[in-house]
Amino acid sequence: MRRGGLFLALGIVVGLLASEARAADFVVIEATGVSLKPGETIDGNKPLVLKEGQQVSLVAEDGNVIKLRGPYDQAPGAAGGGGLDVSKALAALVSGQRSEYGVIRSKSDSVNLPDPWVVDVSHSGKVCLRSGERLVFWRPDGSRDVTLTIMPVDRSWRAQAEWPQGTSQMEAPSGFPLKERRTYLFSIGGRTSALTLLELPDTLVNDHMRAAWMLEMNCLSQTKALLSAMR
Repeated sequence: MRRGGLFLALGIVVGLLASEARAADFVVIEATGVSLKPGETIDGNKPLVLKEGQQVSLVAEDGNVIKLRGPYDQAPGAAGGGGLDVSKALAALVSGQRSEYGVIRSKSDSVNLPDPWVVDVSHSGKVCLRSGERLVFWRPDGSRDVTLTIMPVDRSWRAQAEWPQGTSQMEAPSGFPLKERRTYLFSIGGRTSALTLLELPDTLVNDHMRAAWMLEMNCLSQTKALLSAMR
């Protein structure tokens, strides 16, 4: 084999090995009793040691979620399981039935968001946000003028904005003081909803991982919108 061909072959092999290594990575969703943090990446080919009472939930690049309980001492990749099946997950969300994805019906399940990343201020629950992006508030009925009021649950501050007729979306001001994993009260048209904000880790590198993570976080209407866009 000529030297150039040999280098090319070696380059292909190295590329495949790197791809396999990346595919073996898992991102931590939640962990109990162990020093792993949500969003942290671990090598699925290396042993993970969990003692009695320790638990960890992980998501792979194909959207496969594995939940491990101690005692456990082997590589997470050995746990097996298939990746996120978009059609099945979406069907479970639409029907509201419990499945391998653990979906159950809630008041927000029937909401059809125009985009997975808008913040529905009309229903209480959890909202999954992409890191570093400005919030966009959404209401299902934009037919009238309303006042949107936002405050934390301790009511330490209060903000108001006029939401004009004919618009269903409104972008939050730059630097708006909303913090991740905090709960806020959104009042619009005489109705108040409590929303807990959850930020997606940057380590979720594709929509399969994001959808699986959002399902685990119970951001159901957003997950449904994301799965619909993935079909």
